[in-house]
Amino acid sequence: MLVFIDESGHPRPGDPTKKPVLLAACIKESDAGRLFRSLFALKREVLGTMTLTREEEEGKAKDFMNRHAITKHVQKRAYAEGFFEMANDFDITVFAIVMERPEKPPYEGPELLQCHHRYLFDRVERFMAEEHPDHMALPIYDALDPGTTRTFAASFDSFMSKSAPGRAMKHIVPSPLFVDSALTPGIQIADRFAYVLRLYEEHHLQGKKIVGDPYLAVVNRFAKIVWGKTKSYDRGDGFTIHGISRIAATRFDYELRPGMAAGLAIADDEAGVEPPEE
Repeated sequence: MLVFIDESGHPRPGDPTKKPVLLAACIKESDAGRLFRSLFALKREVLGTMTLTREEEEGKAKDFMNRHAITKHVQKRAYAEGFFEMANDFDITVFAIVMERPEKPPYEGPELLQCHHRYLFDRVERFMAEEHPDHMALPIYDALDPGTTRTFAASFDSFMSKSAPGRAMKHIVPSPLFVDSALTPGIQIADRFAYVLRLYEEHHLQGKKIVGDPYLAVVNRFAKIVWGKTKSYDRGDGFTIHGISRIAATRFDYELRPGMAAGLAIADDEAGVEPPEE
């Protein structure tokens, strides 16, 4: 199982996003080739006559799904519509953590994998154990600068090898891959899913009837497609592990305490709210 992971926004005090999202798009290896070829064909068909900037070549949601792109740019709107229509037809399973922006920087170091990543992998592990018990999930991240990537890779290794929850995850490859998002359609899928989910949360669209804002109406419709691809699990004690969940800023680890990496727990988080059917 290929697990493409990307963020929309970052859980940092100065970040412009209020509800950053970390999202995993799980795609079967047997489906990846057909899905990616379809996405390349969509890009050629809809954007083939455009001269794309270097940033647009990366296919980031911020360039193709912002308010101007959706409401004023015919080709970008058509591309976004075609993308979500196509994604809706493919077997993609989504898990995500919606975060509250913290007021001070969470700890970032090689000894500790932050809680939103731990919560996300708890869901991926449950998904694999229950539905694909004979297979492994390969985490694939968008590569950052070399220093940040090394630090994150070390924190991931520390969690998987030193903590009890990490060692208990038998269906996740303990060494993630880091790729170029411009060349990896799976990362672009995760990026676009995370983007609309973040806007859905920041604009409080749950159960809201949207009148007079065509952009948010489109975001709401796309977000419902993302919600339709998640799975929730009964933990066994009456508590439901929701596939898309929220966590408060108080859940972040702000300092490294002695023995912390080995004693990490995956605490219960706040359930996400699925949009009602229309």
